[in-house]
Amino acid sequence: MDNVEVTAASGNTGKSGVIVWTSSMTNTRLGFLADLVAKGKRTSSGFRETHLKQCTAVLNEQFKLAITSDQVRNHLKKWRKIWVRVVNLKNLSGALWDEDTCTIRLSEEHYAGHCMTHKPDAPFLNNQLSTTMPWRPFLEQPGLRG
Repeated sequence: MDNVEVTAASGNTGKSGVIVWTSSMTNTRLGFLADLVAKGKRTSSGFRETHLKQCTAVLNEQFKLAITSDQVRNHLKKWRKIWVRVVNLKNLSGALWDEDTCTIRLSEEHYAGHCMTHKPDAPFLNNQLSTTMPWRPFLEQPGLRG
């Protein structure tokens, strides 16, 4: 789900550029924010700006980039949307959740019918979702926002 290219922000203008998150960057960000959740530092309405800035500093130091807190917030929103989609698909009629392989299973008939009308759901059905599962406790918290 994550790509491997990064175009860092321009250091001259102070404006953020386009960033494509790598798996290691995503894992670092989610790990940092999961630690904050474990320490009870997250409010019910999401992470404070100071926490996002701390996460940004960690990412910038580790990966030698110029990421902004807005980019961190937007990436968190992306993962939240992915997790909401996974939860909704797990609740589909006829869907079976395989905990061992982290797969939402649909019979061939249900899969074909669902994907015909919901093409964006295809990558999440009958495929292993291991990239999203390590962060399940973090993403399942009610009211999670960027």
